[in-house]
Amino acid sequence: MSEAINGRTNVGYEITDSVHVQDREFVLAYGQGKSSPYVTWECVNGKDYYFGHYFSNKLNAQRDLINRANEVMLHLEQMRSSADRGGR
Repeated sequence: MSEAINGRTNVGYEITDSVHVQDREFVLAYGQGKSSPYVTWECVNGKDYYFGHYFSNKLNAQRDLINRANEVMLHLEQMRSSADRGGR
């Protein structure tokens, strides 16, 4: 069983990992006894969770956590690249 980060929980799931990309946070959580025991959410203000992706195994949930953060990173890089070219 995993330890919740700073005791953070949401709807019976314990938040076990998080990734921050600038002002955005994505979390991975585990809910013992749940039909889909792993979930990733986007989180705002450390307490508002939304856009849950639910999984039956931890590896797929970890992959999703990383992919979600990576999508934001790619978007930010594209925006920076566009700004460097003068918005063209």
